[in-house]
Order: sequence, then C-alpha cells, then structure tokens
Amino acid sequence: MESLGIDFKILFAQIINFLLLFFLLKKLLYKPIIGFLDQRKKKIEESLENAKRIEERLTKIEEEQKKILKKAEEAAAKIVQEKREAGEKERERLIEEARQKAREEMEKGTALMKMEMEKAREEFKNEARAVAVSIAERLLKEELNDKKKHQLIEKILS
Repeated sequence: MESLGIDFKILFAQIINFLLLFFLLKKLLYKPIIGFLDQRKKKIEESLENAKRIEERLTKIEEEQKKILKKAEEAAAKIVQEKREAGEKERERLIEEARQKAREEMEKGTALMKMEMEKAREEFKNEARAVAVSIAERLLKEELNDKKKHQLIEKILS
C-alpha cells in the first residue's frame, strides 16, 4: 500500500492518536457535557412541572377569587335590597304618620268649628229671644186683649 502513498506506521500511529483523542475527549468533554445537559434537562423538566403546578394553583385561586367576589356581590346586593326595603318602610311609616297628624288636625278643626257653630247658634238664639222679648214687650204695651196676647206669645216662643 506504499504504492498508494499510505504508510502503515503513520496510519497505525494516527489510528492510535485518534482513539486516544477519542477516549480523552469522551472522558474529559463528552461525559461532563452530557451530564451538564442531563442536569439542565432535569431542571427544565422540574421548572415545567413547577410551572404547571403554579398554573393549576393560580387557576384554583382565580376560581376561589371569583366565588368570593360572587358571594360578596350577592351579599352587597342583599344589603342594598334590605336597606332599600327599610327605607321604603320608613317612608311609608312617615307618610302614615303625616296622614294621621293631618286627620287629627282635621278632627280638631272640625270639632272647633262645631263648637264655634254651636256658640254662634246659642248667641243667635239668645239674640232672637231678646228680639222676641222686646217685640213682645212692645206688643204688650199696646192694648191687646188677653187672648191675642197669649196667641202672640205662643207664636213667638215656638
């Protein structure tokens, strides 16, 4: 093979150098790099698992937060409704109280008006009696017979 330009000694030396270099690179570089890559892969997988767990926790927390917000909104709506109903009841109570006071004032006014009317009637009757008595006195001063006097007095008094 020397005719082809191949020297077996050099070829054998190159093969040994190649195997030696291959062995050294495998021991010194390949295994540490593969170990480093395996560690890196494990860290990435752990990070992905942690990210999934964190995402699941976040989803659960968001669901709980939504539930809490929904409950808070329902409670707030209930409180608003209760306050609205209480306000409505208070308004109705105040209106009824005002109506009652108005009724009482009207009854007082009506009673006072009746008393004033009774008083005016009494005064009118007294004045009418006084006028009747004065008319009767005038008539009595005139000369009438007893029968006519009695008829006239009966008429005036009735």
